[in-house]
Amino acid sequence: MKTTLMAWLAGALVLVLAAAAAVSAEAGPATSCFSDWSAAASVVDEEKLVTVEHLSRQFQRQKLGEIVKTELCREPSGYVYRLVVRTPNGRFKTTLYDARRGIEIGVAETGR
Repeated sequence: MKTTLMAWLAGALVLVLAAAAAVSAEAGPATSCFSDWSAAASVVDEEKLVTVEHLSRQFQRQKLGEIVKTELCREPSGYVYRLVVRTPNGRFKTTLYDARRGIEIGVAETGR
């Protein structure tokens, strides 16, 4: 009886751990952002990413507003810039730019 209960508990534990591993794998790797711009600069250089200076000039040329904050992040799809932009009408918006191609890919989620 005791052995059967122990075997059942061990089996249940294996199932719980397998389910947790499946959920973790489904979620994928988390987004990680650089807090140190000297480290980010080396990644920009090594990965041949668009520079923030280039994006800034692009924003000026296209009259998209002024970049007031930039963060380089590694996401499952690749490197992205999270940009806080003061638009020409004075409002702030947070957008995501593909760091390799220098094009807008979406609006950043709030809460960051």
